[in-house]
Amino acid sequence: AAAYYFHGLILDETNTEKSHAMAVAALQAAEEFLNESKKASEQFSMAPPQS
Repeated sequence: AAAYYFHGLILDETNTEKSHAMAVAALQAAEEFLNESKKASEQFSMAPPQS
């Protein structure tokens, strides 16, 4: 998620429409990965111990 986030920030520094669109897509992907990671972390934390 962090890699997509920083990639989006770098792309957004340029002034072309294509770069801006790619930056938006990268930032949206970062948000989706972060949300999936949070869900997985919550599920792991709520699971009973295996040992």
